[in-house]
Amino acid sequence: MPDFAQFGPPPRLGPDLGFLGWVSALALVVTVLVVVELRRRKAAFARLTRGRHRAEELWSHGWYCHRCGTVHFEGVPGEDRTPLTLQRFRERVWEHGGYGDLAAEQRAVDPARS
Repeated sequence: MPDFAQFGPPPRLGPDLGFLGWVSALALVVTVLVVVELRRRKAAFARLTRGRHRAEELWSHGWYCHRCGTVHFEGVPGEDRTPLTLQRFRERVWEHGGYGDLAAEQRAVDPARS
């Protein structure tokens, strides 16, 4: 059996590339974090837009009176015909869509009329 100890350590063929393992690991972690964040945002967007068609349906039945600055519903079952402020109209439409909690955070354009 030959004695390989006589040959000594192998010669260095090039630069030390051990840092590439750390770079690859960091890239993998960043990729996983980006994918998780994109999925979280997609789920949040889907939750917000899930009831959009219901909200748009109610919104299309309202009409704005420029003279009195209020919104009225005509022929909508379950809605009364009393005039609504812009803020109250927004709250009704958004509640119908299932995201009415956002109406309090995002007030109507002219809060003096609300």
